Amino acid sequence: NYDLNAVVGVPYKVFINNDGEIDHIETRQRHLEETLNALKRDTGQQNYFYPFGENAKNISIGDSWTEKKDSIVFYTGEGDLESLMFADSKYTLKKIKIKKGRRIAYINEVTKMNAELNFLQGGMYFEGTMSGEFKYSYRFDIDAGKVLLRKGSGKMDYAFQLEDKSFRSVINISEKTKKVK
Repeated sequence: NYDLNAVVGVPYKVFINNDGEIDHIETRQRHLEETLNALKRDTGQQNYFYPFGENAKNISIGDSWTEKKDSIVFYTGEGDLESLMFADSKYTLKKIKIKKGRRIAYINEVTKMNAELNFLQGGMYFEGTMSGEFKYSYRFDIDAGKVLLRKGSGKMDYAFQLEDKSFRSVINISEKTKKVK
């Protein structure tokens, strides 16, 4: 994406609100602020204070807790048309191991997602739905408060409408994110 390539190497400040979410982004290069702020509208935005939700308090091995995200606004395609995402996540603390003197929590997550999509692509308006389920596993350094490893996979079922034609697609997604030492 050209817009994102324009911000490579550009210094900016990220402001986090009291809930741990990105509030806004500022840079001295004002002409790039809108592009940078688009990054905070990404559906995969992380919570910096509560990476496993605010309900992840006073839990023991084997405990599960849920988090619900309702009406997350995100943008896809061309233009500024809003789409909405809804997610229900269930987390489970599987175990805690001591590695090199640090407490590492092993956490599993199952998330069911649904979305209402509205976007422009190639000058054409699309609308539709998206739904799916993802499974993740994490290694979380309790002492440092950082995610060391995130592995996950799932699939999303898309159903689109373009004028009088309907389209359907299934996308399989697999990801692995590891903290670099």
